[in-house]
Amino acid sequence: MAKYFIAGGAGFIGSHLTTELLLNSKAEVVVYDNFTSGRAWHLEEHKDNPL
Repeated sequence: MAKYFIAGGAGFIGSHLTTELLLNSKAEVVVYDNFTSGRAWHLEEHKDNPL
């Protein structure tokens, strides 16, 4: 299983990349964001995902 770290993962691009990785490659994804411009609601659909 591939593992990815996404810096800025709560931004528009990072959140879409996270969705694609989780849905299409079944990868393990770690998201980091300082929420300067990213928003938590961008990742809301993934909050219960165990990976």
